[in-house]
Amino acid sequence: MKQMLFFVIVAAQIAWAGSWKIADSLQLSLSKIYFADNENGWILTQSDTLLHTTDGGQNWEVQTFGSDYSMSAMQFVNAQTGWLVGDVGTILKTDDGGTTWQPLNTGVYDLIVGVHFLNENSGWAVGENGLVLKTTDGGTTWQESRAPVDTTENQAVYFINEQVGWVVGAMGEYGFAMKTTDGGASWSIMLQDTSYRPFRSVYFNNESEGWIGGMSGVILHTNDGGLTWTRQRLGSDKEQVKNLVFVDDSTGWATGPNGFLLYTHNKGASWDSVTIPVNKKVMSLYFSDAEHGWAITSSGSEGGKGGKGGDEGGDEGEAEQANETADSTSTYAYILTYSAEETAIETKTLDPTVQTFALYQNYPNPFNPSTKIVYQISVPGQVRLEIFNVLGQHIETLVDAYQGRGTYSVTFQAENLPAGIYFYRLQAPGFHAVRQMILVK
Repeated sequence: MKQMLFFVIVAAQIAWAGSWKIADSLQLSLSKIYFADNENGWILTQSDTLLHTTDGGQNWEVQTFGSDYSMSAMQFVNAQTGWLVGDVGTILKTDDGGTTWQPLNTGVYDLIVGVHFLNENSGWAVGENGLVLKTTDGGTTWQESRAPVDTTENQAVYFINEQVGWVVGAMGEYGFAMKTTDGGASWSIMLQDTSYRPFRSVYFNNESEGWIGGMSGVILHTNDGGLTWTRQRLGSDKEQVKNLVFVDDSTGWATGPNGFLLYTHNKGASWDSVTIPVNKKVMSLYFSDAEHGWAITSSGSEGGKGGKGGDEGGDEGEAEQANETADSTSTYAYILTYSAEETAIETKTLDPTVQTFALYQNYPNPFNPSTKIVYQISVPGQVRLEIFNVLGQHIETLVDAYQGRGTYSVTFQAENLPAGIYFYRLQAPGFHAVRQMILVK
């Protein structure tokens, strides 16, 4: 009985992870994505332009920021006000949603790689040579410090409130994390480690609980304000964790320039790999809330090797096209949207004793306008159920989630599709099956 209850709980939680779908494809190299709310978002490209949406990513327009220097990061605090940071101490600000940008006088010439604003006035930026910049007037003036020392490579910054914040990066042979409790006037090193240099990302839910990510795909967790750290994940040597975000106290996402996408529903006690509907590397992601997320992929094939970027182990500037195939989609980058479809997967029975995989014939068949697909999973893992037409064109992804042993049913709605023959394909660990179904009108 206890074992059965365990599988019911796990399957219900992970099924909530929803699914990622293709929103658009572009023959551009994309770098960073950021949304101010559920409708207004921006994508920084490697051709030094921005893409801007005001309808949640359904349509995009090109914006230019008029700088001769490359940008590394961005942040918006609302639909109108945002900042770009990059080479040679450059910080640009917009007050009209990215239509126009004004350069701010920072007084420094170091590469800036991270920025975080709490509101329209209070913000911090970090970069090479231990650079930490602070503004309390939206960027009109900046206070400079070199923390912890001027040989430090600061990589990311995150503030919980006006006083408490974190910076992570590399200091010589060490990866480090430092903390301020006075708004950045002084800093205390809370962690030094030679194993994961540099740390690339940081996120805190509150003053006590937070996460940092770094080389080798490591994710470390603290629940006492950084006094002690627990390793939650360790990946391959080539992995980096450069994006860390939690959408509530328990649910988080992580990715990095080497392309993996991770999800947790339990504060990082476990991190599960998530597949996406294209054979590409995930480069950056952003969530405006628990139910609205976006991600961008590389423009090269998944087997492409890293290239330029200047960061240890590669960065968004990887030469994605180095190993492109003859596939006509190999030069396209994709914009993905996340949908938290809690009711997409209907669990009929979750039986840990199930020993075989199965994909059953849909019912009814023929059908109009909906039909139910039932399948059985015997090995827990990532499960994918997709719909295709007779030309092999992808129609919809019904399931893309980690599932435990058991029998599941999913309803396929086809109101907007023409009558004809369709196929549904199930992919699971060590299993692959395809069946045919007929839509009548």
